[in-house]
Order: sequence, then structure tokens, then C-alpha cells
Amino acid sequence: MTVSLLPDRLCLLRFPREDLELCSHAILKHILFRDYSHSGHQQHEEPLFSYIDNSLEISIFGDAEALSKDFVKDICPRIEISTHIYRALQVDNG
Repeated sequence: MTVSLLPDRLCLLRFPREDLELCSHAILKHILFRDYSHSGHQQHEEPLFSYIDNSLEISIFGDAEALSKDFVKDICPRIEISTHIYRALQVDNG
């Protein structure tokens, strides 16, 4: 088994479910286009992007720099973006 620290710098953001329409363009951009070339470090092929939807809110976990550029208060005023940076581990069996 191999455990590797991935280079991604990740953050968590959330907003009320009622604001989904306001943020839908930014969400689709991250799902369909995945242009993370603006960050100054090498990325693996599939950058982490996690979308969690419950009855109260939408939570998104992904590349910190990309999320902070695309999900802005001007578009979605009630959005909350964590200032904490997370890192991810990759576990390979073999």
C-alpha cells in the first residue's frame, strides 16, 4: 500500500440551497471544464471536486484558488468560503 500527499490545496464552501441557481454557472464550469491551469503547480489529471447537496445547503470541496475565483459574493451573497486550507491523501493498493 502506498500513501501519497497530493499537491492540491483544497477549501470548503457552502451556501443555502435556495441560492443554487445563483451559483449554477460556477458549478457547471468546475464540473465540465476543469481548467485548473491558472494555479502555479502541477495538478493530477482529475482535480478534486466534491458536491454535497442536502435539504438545507450545498457544500463544495475543491481547489482553493479556483473556487475563490469563481464563487464570489457578488454572484452568491450568502456563500461562505472557509479560510482553512485542506490537503488530500491518495491511497493506492498494490
